[in-house]
Amino acid sequence: IGMKPKTPTYQFVANVNQLDLQQAVSSQLELFKNTLIGKANFSIDGRGASFNPDAAKRNLNAKGSLRVNDAAFASVDIGKMVAEGVNSSIEKIGEKIPGIKGKTVRVPPSKDSKYEFISSDFTIADGKFSAPNFMTKTYPNQGIDLKGRTQVGLIDYALDTRWEIIDTNNITKAKDLSVNVSGTEIPHVLAEGSGPFRFPVSAGCTAMSPCFNYAEVPQFLTTVALKNVQDAAVGRAKDEAKKAAGKAVQDATKNAPAPVQNILKGIFNR
Repeated sequence: IGMKPKTPTYQFVANVNQLDLQQAVSSQLELFKNTLIGKANFSIDGRGASFNPDAAKRNLNAKGSLRVNDAAFASVDIGKMVAEGVNSSIEKIGEKIPGIKGKTVRVPPSKDSKYEFISSDFTIADGKFSAPNFMTKTYPNQGIDLKGRTQVGLIDYALDTRWEIIDTNNITKAKDLSVNVSGTEIPHVLAEGSGPFRFPVSAGCTAMSPCFNYAEVPQFLTTVALKNVQDAAVGRAKDEAKKAAGKAVQDATKNAPAPVQNILKGIFNR
């Protein structure tokens, strides 16, 4: 601590283990108010000026890493975010793929979202907490994962995020949505291959009262769905072409010697 300057300065290095954020917030540490609850472990290297709370937050410059075990969000309702983002997009997706109109995803209760851990490296500057590699890992069947960039104002709690929502446990059952297009059944129409259902979303306003931007969701999910429809159509065309070719060869070689017939059967049964 430097007491000679008109505005006192300080620098510090700290390692914190198993800090109960809920208890800390209720006593005096408001840094994580309306953000996370759980047991925090973090390292931080910082410097700043002033002991006046608002000025200190503006002047604080720090970097470190954070991991909150047995964690939950204090005010962000991930389940509501997923339901609003997807259900509001399905009608737009239906403009390209009519079979999906009228389908919905289940809204998981927000209290069910419990995480094994939430982690990121972080910086603090200009009165803002920035976590560029924010990610979660849910307990089995207890929530929806997310990863991306998270920024929270230390003074005004302004929220600015860019996340990818990942339904690792298929809580919403969105991965199970299927459609029938021209007689071809397309399972998992909104998921990419064997991966989990996912989509991008942004959040703003404040940590106490977040507001979400779903503008990217319809285009993202429509692109995924159209690729699945295209892949299914190509697969069906290949199967039909293979069957037709096999039948043609079979008809043409009815009188061929048995060894030749066996070779041809082996080719078209692959």
